[in-house]
Amino acid sequence: MVQRQKEKEFMKLKISGSMTVMQYASKFTELSRFVSEFVSSERLKMRRFKKRLAFYICNQLAGQPILTYEELYE
Repeated sequence: MVQRQKEKEFMKLKISGSMTVMQYASKFTELSRFVSEFVSSERLKMRRFKKRLAFYICNQLAGQPILTYEELYE
């Protein structure tokens, strides 16, 4: 079933190789519609997005007042 396959793809999604943040965000947005329970609030969406970012990117975000998904993506 396509739904289950997309859920698995979302759960495994992370920045890897030469993938840019823009590419990651695009895929994240595309797949998130299949897993609404994991992105049902702004806070959950942000947490899931940030969790799969590369370590060096997360370090750059540390201490910054990020309140929305849009701010996190920027």
